[in-house]
Amino acid sequence: MAARLLIPVLLTALALCAQTQSAAPAYADADLMAWSGFFHWVNWYESIADRDAAQGYSDATARGQIQRAAGLTTAETAALKTVAADWKAQWDAIMVTTKSMMANGATAKTSPALMAVRHPRDAMIADHINQILAAFGASEFARLSSYVHRPQASTGITVPWKAGR
Repeated sequence: MAARLLIPVLLTALALCAQTQSAAPAYADADLMAWSGFFHWVNWYESIADRDAAQGYSDATARGQIQRAAGLTTAETAALKTVAADWKAQWDAIMVTTKSMMANGATAKTSPALMAVRHPRDAMIADHINQILAAFGASEFARLSSYVHRPQASTGITVPWKAGR
C-alpha cells in the first residue's frame, strides 16, 4: 500500500530531476548542502518573525536579520525569501517521501528507491540556486555565495531573543 502511494511522488520527483538537470550546471555536494542550509535559515527567521508578530512583538528584527547579515538590498531580500519559501515547500514534500520510506524500513544501503530520491532533491536545490543566480545577477550572486559558504554562515547569525521569553 505504501509503495502505491510513493510511486506518483517518485515519478514527479524524477520528472523534476530530468527537467532541472538538463538546464542546471552541476553543483558539488558541499554547494548543495551550504545553500540548502541557507534556505533553511531564511525560512527559519521568517517563522520566528511570524511567531513574534502573532505574539504582539515586533517582527522587524527577525525579518531583517538575513538582509543585514548578508548585506542584501530590499529587492534581493524579497527575491531570496520567495525562492527560499518555494525551496521549503519542495523540500518538505521530498522529506515526507523520504521519512515514509524510512518508516517502512528503507535505508540508503538497502533501498535503491530511497537513494533515487537523492537525485531529484539535489536537482531541486540546484534549481533554487539557479533561481538566485538569475534574480541577483552574476556579481551579486558571487557575493552572496561567498557569504553562504563562509564557515560561520549557519552559526554566525545570532538569534534575536527578547528578555522575558
